[in-house]
Amino acid sequence: DINCNYIRSLTRACTERGWVAGVIKTEKMRTSDIQAVKVTIGKRMEKDVPLFIVGYGVGACKVTSFLGEGARTNTLPRNVSGAVIINNPIKSGSNDDEISNS
Repeated sequence: DINCNYIRSLTRACTERGWVAGVIKTEKMRTSDIQAVKVTIGKRMEKDVPLFIVGYGVGACKVTSFLGEGARTNTLPRNVSGAVIINNPIKSGSNDDEISNS
């Protein structure tokens, strides 16, 4: 939920430091959607301002995929300075093949 305590606390901590914080909630987000959001945000901020991404739950899977695809194809934006992945729903007890194919 977009109103849960961790999101409110995280955005408040960012804004108290003078940082820009944005929240996106969607059930059907693709990694290309994250790139589109990054481009939109990038148009509104200076080019070299560090960008940190936080993913929670299914969003953590999408952020992980976005970072992995960007690193693999050398298309990760230069100003992405870090990411936090919270509660990534990886199936417990999966073997390495199942995890790498998910």
